[in-house]
Amino acid sequence: GADTFSRLAAGTNGYLLTADSAEATGLKWAAPAGGGGKVLQVIQDLQTGLVQTTSTSFQSTGLSVSITPSSATSKVLVLGGISVSKNCW
Repeated sequence: GADTFSRLAAGTNGYLLTADSAEATGLKWAAPAGGGGKVLQVIQDLQTGLVQTTSTSFQSTGLSVSITPSSATSKVLVLGGISVSKNCW
């Protein structure tokens, strides 16, 4: 029951501990469901300094990163950010 202490054997490498009310301990080791994925690389590039423009558009140059996907179907998440301020003289 829920108030009884039980020893749970170590699970198989790569398995996850999941809740299962059909088990005496209420827990069991199970293979992860598909689609979880993994984070293979985290890379970044940073450009600092003041950039001035009078244009309504801006394109930054000099930022570059390279990735090495683990397979042809790997997904890539790209995040970007910019800090902008407007000063009128």
